[in-house]
Amino acid sequence: MSSSVKLILREPKKTKSGEIPIYLRITADTRSNFIATGAKVAKEYWNETKQEVRSSHRIADALNSRIKGLKTRAEKELLKGKSSQEVKQALQGAAGDFVLFFETYIQRLVRTEQFWEERKFRTTLNKCQECWGKNISWKHIDSLALEKFELFLRRDKKNGINTTRKELSRIRRLSKLALRQGVISTDPFQKYDLPRGERTERRKLSLEEMEALRNVELDSFSAIARDVFLFSFYSAGVRFGDLCSLKVADVKDGRVKYKAAKTGKPISVPIPPQAQEIAKKDAQKKTSEEFLFPFIRPRDSVSVRALKARVSSRNAQVNTYLKRIAEKAGIDSQGLSMHVARHSYADYARMVSGDIHAIMQALGHSDVRVTQTYLKSLDTDAVDKLSSQLWN
Repeated sequence: MSSSVKLILREPKKTKSGEIPIYLRITADTRSNFIATGAKVAKEYWNETKQEVRSSHRIADALNSRIKGLKTRAEKELLKGKSSQEVKQALQGAAGDFVLFFETYIQRLVRTEQFWEERKFRTTLNKCQECWGKNISWKHIDSLALEKFELFLRRDKKNGINTTRKELSRIRRLSKLALRQGVISTDPFQKYDLPRGERTERRKLSLEEMEALRNVELDSFSAIARDVFLFSFYSAGVRFGDLCSLKVADVKDGRVKYKAAKTGKPISVPIPPQAQEIAKKDAQKKTSEEFLFPFIRPRDSVSVRALKARVSSRNAQVNTYLKRIAEKAGIDSQGLSMHVARHSYADYARMVSGDIHAIMQALGHSDVRVTQTYLKSLDTDAVDKLSSQLWN
């Protein structure tokens, strides 16, 4: 009986990102069966002659160790005289390596420079391994395992219900992908329901609290953190990442102009004297092409990944300082972060104008429904106002 085992790229299954799944083709007595290894690579990373992933791939060693191990197991099963179908059945458990599948997906996020998503999925994988162990197979993930993971997140990691739901949602996303690729045949979430999320109240500051922040005496980095928070509020809620990339030339003639990194949408809004004063102070002794605020360095812009890593680090630092500043100003520091400036602007704009389309443009949202959801979460005093209008 003639038999063979070969690693191949299944090009018809090529993904939108250009990666091609690696399959085992098992042939015995002219009949062939295919097994998805759970690994996939762009064609330029595949060495057909050597039947391996090229060393230039970031996780070549891990991928080659896995696929070559599967090939060796298949060859051993064939030596026992098994048919290609019997070999496939024997190997499918080994092919369903959950950790390898997860790692491969994370590396795709790395290659497409989705820094924030990469970090989130990395955190989820770490938690999975804390709960289920270092070596995890897809066949071990069922409703009982998911319930155990949910309990682990809530009890051991002290995660809130919304964080717990998001972690489980990432596993569900990979489960659906594994189903489409034929790595697994049964949905682990078929008999498990995600916990229902809770609506969260967005933190916002009043004009009085903003004034208290303006008037508190500060020096050094604390003053910079306070100024950039106020500048965001007065400039229609500029996101922190966009603030970091603002050049001196982007603020002139009483306007701030920039392209939102999140949506790619160009934004131009007039700014009040308070914001102009902050910009003028930070622009002193700088050329028009220098960064307005001292958060990132020219060398941080060499790659999107490096830039986002720097912005993330500085954002966390500013958030820490904001809490200290709030306490010094006599303001509740609970939940205070740079994004609260954006919330506060949106809420103030809603109260003053109510023009949702203008607010949408100022915030840089691409869809009015996003703005409606955003404002809905802020409008916590609407019922109180209605009651006051009705009965007072």
